[in-house]
Amino acid sequence: MAYIILSNPGSESRKYALYKDSEQILSLHLEKNKGSYISTVEKGTKVYEENVTEEQFRKCAEYLIKTIKKECEFDPTMLAAIGVRIVAPGHFFATHRKIDETFMTNLNEKLAISPLHIEASLGEIKMFKETLPDVPIYALSDSAFHRERPLVSRLYAIPRQMRENLEAERFGYHGLSAEYIVSELDRLCRKLPSKLIICHIGGGISVMSFKDGKTVDTSMGFSPLEGVMMATRSGDIDPILVSTLIEKTDSPISLVETLLNRGCGLLGLSGISEDPRDLLKAEKEGNKNAKSALELYVYRIKKMIGSMATTLDGIDALVFTGTVGERSANLRNRICLNMNSFGIRLDDAKNSTRTSGSGEIGDEGSEVQIFAMKTNEMKVMAQELLNLL
Repeated sequence: MAYIILSNPGSESRKYALYKDSEQILSLHLEKNKGSYISTVEKGTKVYEENVTEEQFRKCAEYLIKTIKKECEFDPTMLAAIGVRIVAPGHFFATHRKIDETFMTNLNEKLAISPLHIEASLGEIKMFKETLPDVPIYALSDSAFHRERPLVSRLYAIPRQMRENLEAERFGYHGLSAEYIVSELDRLCRKLPSKLIICHIGGGISVMSFKDGKTVDTSMGFSPLEGVMMATRSGDIDPILVSTLIEKTDSPISLVETLLNRGCGLLGLSGISEDPRDLLKAEKEGNKNAKSALELYVYRIKKMIGSMATTLDGIDALVFTGTVGERSANLRNRICLNMNSFGIRLDDAKNSTRTSGSGEIGDEGSEVQIFAMKTNEMKVMAQELLNLL
């Protein structure tokens, strides 16, 4: 029997779970919401929210242990290990592994490439080392599930020697989420659809294609910045535009990288918010910038779905997941609109009532099965960590 803690850190949120072997005992979700901080605790059928201070959010490992002790009467000395989700480029990070000094050195070196995730991960690891110094910590790779995909979908058109020296490949991310969805869809459908596209839509977005459960391609590349437009990330952008921004604004590359990661996407285009819920409300009130931002957001996702369909020679099933993909019937409807040539047709009633959980939302006449599904990265992380142990 092994007790483990799992950590899924984000730039504005922290997700945790306590598992006993493969059974979840407790989950904790800390997030920033309009200037305040909220904690959501779930233990069995018991679910409650409470406001937390900024200090509790910053020292979330301490808050987590305090909550576990209160709800589970749990002794932290019983912990076998801690697992932390890691989003970072490189073959070294495409494998689940124990965190040691070499790992920390390598992760710090990648900080500028994936700042939104690595900054949070480094802080998380440091806190756990201080709070639970005797418990080993493991890195659970968000790229591992994509590791064996075809070489052609991993290459950039740059000199081969440069690619090998710099490990300049398209690694892809949201692999833990994809691994869960593939497994769960196999259970729901009794037979996994052969040609599958998964749209993980949250703060970050991945549109991914799978053949018989194996990754074929993914929209994210060397870093999580590549691909479609996201909450605060630009997505695909002409590299000459990047050099133009540096030259014409007399800005250092680090400042432009920060802009592309934290100041673009929905936030940059709208000038209001990175949250689609805020923009949907503003659009309804007549805000043209919100409307324009949402239109491009939907357009880029639709375009990527079409691109991924060509990697499979068609689509058997389409899945929306992630916080936005699972919850927003409005955006799912917009994305699927006028996709009849791909055989994609939503059922308006099924779609509009599906704002949480998992279920089919396609029309009976749709050639493509369409699902909105709740992902569970923690469950996959638990299994991968137990395998390592």
